[in-house]
Amino acid sequence: FWLKWCRADPFCASSGSMASETTELQSQRGKHGDLSELIDRMETLAESKLYAQLTDCIVEYVNQPSVSASQDDIYKLFDNFVKKFANMMNPTKFVHLLSRATLQMAKMQGAEPALEYATGFTEQLKSNAPASILLRSLRAALLLEAGKLQESRDVLDSVEKELDTAYGMDSVAYSRYYEVDRLYYKKTSDMTKFCRSSLMYLKYTPIAEIPESERGTTAFEIVAAALLSEEEYNFGELLDYEVVKASAGSPQGWILDLLNAFNEGRLDLFDEAITKHAAAIQGSKELVSSVDSLRRKMALLALMELAFQKPQNERNLSFGEIQIHCRLADHTEVERAVMRAMSLGLMRGKMDQVDGTFSVNWIRPRVLDKGRLEILKSRIDQWASGAQVLLSKLEEMTPELLVS
Repeated sequence: FWLKWCRADPFCASSGSMASETTELQSQRGKHGDLSELIDRMETLAESKLYAQLTDCIVEYVNQPSVSASQDDIYKLFDNFVKKFANMMNPTKFVHLLSRATLQMAKMQGAEPALEYATGFTEQLKSNAPASILLRSLRAALLLEAGKLQESRDVLDSVEKELDTAYGMDSVAYSRYYEVDRLYYKKTSDMTKFCRSSLMYLKYTPIAEIPESERGTTAFEIVAAALLSEEEYNFGELLDYEVVKASAGSPQGWILDLLNAFNEGRLDLFDEAITKHAAAIQGSKELVSSVDSLRRKMALLALMELAFQKPQNERNLSFGEIQIHCRLADHTEVERAVMRAMSLGLMRGKMDQVDGTFSVNWIRPRVLDKGRLEILKSRIDQWASGAQVLLSKLEEMTPELLVS
């Protein structure tokens, strides 16, 4: 038993092995002198064989902005130091470090060598389900980087099937799957699926797990996809995600003004944001050619909001009212907007083209903010008051049938 353990421990194998790890740490120390304390702790923990603490220390180190931004420091640290502790590390954290290393390697040497490097750990990790899924998700990411879209999709589909039937799977496995899945849809320019996959990614990924330098860009891409998607009309949930809130102070934070306008269904806020951020929109390849389609989508949201703000018995909207509220050119545009809203399942009702009215009997549920909840509370209060008045009248009319 001792011999087996000793062979697995790099600091028990030979002085030459220990020297190679020390050399790598010295190299890292020379590049990142401000992180010497972390590097010293890594060395001490490795020598003390405290592998759980060592793993956490390494993760903390590679998450440092200067290390993350380096060209190959994570790859070199992994290849010369981390992989020698593979048998002693938490498998999922080991694959996380492998992912960071191979993505750097892909930028330096290309996706194919990185894919081959990552595949070399398949046998070692296959007995651990979460780690195996993480490794396959990494393989899908590298295939995507190599331009092999169909192969990447095939791997993602197999991972999805396993996750669908898994019980008690580590959330990090879902997080990594959805991270790669959304990148696939970004690559294929499917905004609707990119948006939905991104929202799932955010559900399984704490904001602390997203590098600070990437949060603004991540939030911008997801918000832009939601705005551009032809099927996404619920923005309240998106506003609640921490990464979206945190983007307010970033260079891409201006897009939150557009998001708030869409969530409120207010064309005045939309026009204000378009004017205020005209230069930023011109510099955005996602939005610059889509202002007209955004306005059409905004008109549908304004129509939904117009109907929502009215009590149930007052939702017989005239074309003239819709035209003014939604800023449409004429009644023909009103008819198109109403038919579009019904075809998308946003609203149900009856349009009378002769009388020029749209009677609304259902609006797609959305995440409600405090303002809309106040409206619902007011309506419930009115209903309760009406019910009390009706009860009082019944008591007066038929006292002998009612028991106090």
